[in-house]
Amino acid sequence: MTIKILGSRCASCRRLERNAKIAVAELGISAEARKVVGIPEILAYGVARILSLVINEQVYSQGKVQSVNELKTIFSNVFNQPEESVAIHE
Repeated sequence: MTIKILGSRCASCRRLERNAKIAVAELGISAEARKVVGIPEILAYGVARILSLVINEQVYSQGKVQSVNELKTIFSNVFNQPEESVAIHE
C-alpha cells in the first residue's frame, strides 16, 4: 500500500502525516508513506484542497486531518481489498 499526504508544511499537514505513520505502525502493515509538497504534483491529483490523503494513487480524502483511529479503519479496509476496488471518499 502506498500512502501520500498532499500538503504544505502547515501544522495540519504535519499532524496528518504523524497520524498516518502511527496508524501504519500500530496496524503492523506494509506501507510506503511519503509527503508530497510540490504544487504541480499536488495539482496533478485534481484535488480542491491542498491537505489530501492519497492511497494507492487514489484521492481518499481532502481538507481533513483524520485521527489515528480513523486512519487505522481506512488503512485496514484498503489493505484488505484489491487495489482496483478502493472507492474515493470525501
